Parts: sequence; structure tokens; C-alpha cells
Amino acid sequence: MNRISIGFFLKLKAKDIKHPIYLRMIYQRKKTEYFIGYRCLTNEWDELKEEHVYDIHINRSIAKIKDKIYDTFHQLNLEGNEFDVTDIKDIALGKKTKKVKLNSFFDLFIEEYKNLEKVTPYTIKKYEQTLTRILVFQEQKNKQINLSDCDLSFITDFDSYLKAIKWNKNG
Repeated sequence: MNRISIGFFLKLKAKDIKHPIYLRMIYQRKKTEYFIGYRCLTNEWDELKEEHVYDIHINRSIAKIKDKIYDTFHQLNLEGNEFDVTDIKDIALGKKTKKVKLNSFFDLFIEEYKNLEKVTPYTIKKYEQTLTRILVFQEQKNKQINLSDCDLSFITDFDSYLKAIKWNKNG
């Protein structure tokens, strides 16, 4: 499993001013840096502990940021999607949303429509069949399909796949 490195540091500007505190992440030999919104003097910063010497509020914020990054990193690993250090930073810091898997979207869609009285059981059954076909298609492609991947290319591939498969004795 790949590892992620997280560190906090002061970006030194000039003498005797408060310096911005930055987050640095390294993942797969790529790095990204981000200003976390706090500043402090050089003599108030512990470089070894990577925290403020006196300000508990700043230290709590640093701990929360670390937790969010590690949680996001582990979640992205579990999902099995490709991602980079910028994706981790953007998702953890709320600048980017996680990619929604097509089958997860379909599951939620079907559950919501089951509760509507306007939708017949037959329609729900057809939605479930479509989900089944999407799952088999993903298996054959050996790839999780995200909702954002549903473009003309995906529709064309999926349509060709459906036309090539005999789903029952009638074709």
C-alpha cells in the first residue's frame, strides 16, 4: 500500500513578522502545499513537533486537518479509484467532492423511487435489471465506473455491450 507524508511548516517571509503555516503532503513522489489560515512567529513554532508552542487552538486545527487527510486517504484507497495528492488535499479540505460510483448512484436512485407511489413495481424491476447489467459491464471492463465518467463514450461502449450480449432466450 502506498503511504502519504504530512507535515506542517512555516513559510518564512521576513524577520520579525508572523509567518504563514503551511501543510505539505507528499504522495507517490508528488507534493502539494496549502496555507492553513494561521500565522505565527518563528520563536512560537516547534519545528520538531510541527505545532505552535502556545496556541492550543492552532494545534487543534492542525490535528483536525491531519485527521481529515488520513481519513480521506484511507477512504480513497478503500474505494479503489485512482487519485493523486491534489485529489486528497482538495477532498479533505472540502474543495472537491469525492467521485460517486455509478452503481452507488443507481442504488440510491432505486431506493428513492421505491418509496414513490407513482412508480410501478415493473419500472423498479427494469431499473434493477439495468443496475445488474452495469455491474456485469464494470466487471468485464475490470473498472469501477464513476457517475462523472458517463459521457458519450461510456454510453456508446455500454450500448455496444448490451447489443452484443444475449440476456435471455429471446435475445
